[in-house]
Amino acid sequence: MTPDEAKLLTILRNHAGLARAISLMDVSERMGYGRDKNGTRKVQELKRALVELGYPIGSSSASTGGGYYMATTEAELQATIQQYAHRFYSLSTLLKRMRGMLAKPEPAQQTMSWGE
Repeated sequence: MTPDEAKLLTILRNHAGLARAISLMDVSERMGYGRDKNGTRKVQELKRALVELGYPIGSSSASTGGGYYMATTEAELQATIQQYAHRFYSLSTLLKRMRGMLAKPEPAQQTMSWGE
């Protein structure tokens, strides 16, 4: 675990449960990255690494009370999984539509030849 991952984990341990979620911008600021896009992106990468290490970090995109937190119940984990599933579905729909916008290759003309 990197020092930054350990620092993020320490911050999130003080935010156990959805009711105590901390916003992405607030986490970024506490990490010393500031509140801009680069800082929040770094926090997102660190959070992903921690989840890949097996830490149950929940996230909520609710406009009020949303953010990151240490999931303490199965319901909180399920809510995070559902949120990610919706995001995945939305992205897959966009991919399908964008692929439909690509130029379609002309079908190859088939020719018949009768020996030479």
